[in-house]
Amino acid sequence: MNISQAIFYNELSPDIICKDLYNIIKGFEEVEEQNNRRVNFYDLFILFAFYNYKPALEEFENVKYNKYTSFKLRIERNPDIFANINIRFSQGIDFCKAAIIYGINNQYFEMDKNLIIISKKVRNFNYDKRLINIGKTFSTKNSNELYKYFKVDINEI
Repeated sequence: MNISQAIFYNELSPDIICKDLYNIIKGFEEVEEQNNRRVNFYDLFILFAFYNYKPALEEFENVKYNKYTSFKLRIERNPDIFANINIRFSQGIDFCKAAIIYGINNQYFEMDKNLIIISKKVRNFNYDKRLINIGKTFSTKNSNELYKYFKVDINEI
């Protein structure tokens, strides 16, 4: 294995992905009452495909979430930020599954019987505002709408 392969695999380690997903989950939870929406197991696969695309992260760098910030405002007005999401969705399924298992085993979050993901308190955690903003924004659409909008197949999971 060369250095570039090692760096690539480190970025896709279950630990790194789990921590990123944890930030996104926190975003959902911060606006849960306002949007009446909780993140579920299937949401994480769409979110993983979306957040690991650099232009998407840049779009969410300076988002200030309020009642006017919505999925429609951020995503539908900037369609280029989800280019090739179908490919990233398909290729990321195994990485996302490993990260979810890692997160549950290491008590970053838990999953209830309805597949709702609930964060747990994690000490000394580095929060990423961009990822939290992604969670807040995606919480304005339900899972079915997300899968339909991005034209990805939930059955691939």
